[in-house]
Amino acid sequence: MSGSDRPEADRALLAAAGSLAGGVAAQLCAPLREIRDSLAVMIETLDRHLVEARGPEPFPWAQTKELRERIAEAYLLGRAVTRLTGDLARAVSLQRGAPETADVNQLVEQAVSLARHRVGEETELSIDLGVLPAVRLVPGGLVLILARLLVLAADGGRSAPGACVAIATRRERDAASARDQVVVEIAGRAEVADEDAAELEALARRVLEPAGGQLARRGPGQFEIRLAAVR
Repeated sequence: MSGSDRPEADRALLAAAGSLAGGVAAQLCAPLREIRDSLAVMIETLDRHLVEARGPEPFPWAQTKELRERIAEAYLLGRAVTRLTGDLARAVSLQRGAPETADVNQLVEQAVSLARHRVGEETELSIDLGVLPAVRLVPGGLVLILARLLVLAADGGRSAPGACVAIATRRERDAASARDQVVVEIAGRAEVADEDAAELEALARRVLEPAGGQLARRGPGQFEIRLAAVR
């Protein structure tokens, strides 16, 4: 990437990171509120027992079982929130780490999780993950651009009846270089606006080109990412 392209690519990175972070932050409100309310009920239950108990009475079995179930539900919800915030932190980090060997299918799953807040119930999400070789890149950057593509694909088809967003991965042999490539395809039903497409192209220069990857538009609302497999 040339020096003249750097500021534009950095702006695209900031815009994509800010948009994704804002959407996921709003998505986290409901589960965090549910955890808070559940903890409040558990504390109230224990406080009532301490006040009403006549000495060191054991906690009733039925209430113990109910309390245990509440704790388990809060734990599972907290684990999901922690995983989501961890994925978000890596995707939107402005301090890009060193390239590392990564499983693209795992990064696709993280991107899908981060983009869920924009894929409504009226939109079908199709995921088809193939058997892939490993690639070498900065994982958070790929998650960010994949999540951005999914959000744009979902927004573009939101008003269409029977709207569908699809993401698929596959392994492909490049005839020119005789090397394996990882291909990621994302498709929606509507064309992406020109300004959004320009942002994506700049983001691809920032994220994909250093790893030898590229982003291409294959039709209305259709994008393809190609990445070189690790030898």
